Amino acid sequence: MPIKEVVKVVDDFMDNSKFSEINVYKNWCGHSIGVGVHEFPMLDSKTDTILQPGMTFAIEPYIYEYGVGSLGIEENILVTETGCEILTPSNSELMIL
Repeated sequence: MPIKEVVKVVDDFMDNSKFSEINVYKNWCGHSIGVGVHEFPMLDSKTDTILQPGMTFAIEPYIYEYGVGSLGIEENILVTETGCEILTPSNSELMIL
């Protein structure tokens, strides 16, 4: 699967959510990770690179509402032979501090 198709899935999800109006990074949803924190290829709508087993990515859509603040949740993903594995599973429940 080309990276740009992953980006389309994320964009479609955000477009159909209650966050569609405050989605900051349309056509971009993350980057590769490796020796450095931000590596190529980037996860954007122009990247034709095909996903390969062993690649690792940070999927990090952001939302921003003027006067309120921003939120970005990053999930690190490993591409496997059969799909993908979330390397940083997080609790999806709202945490009130």
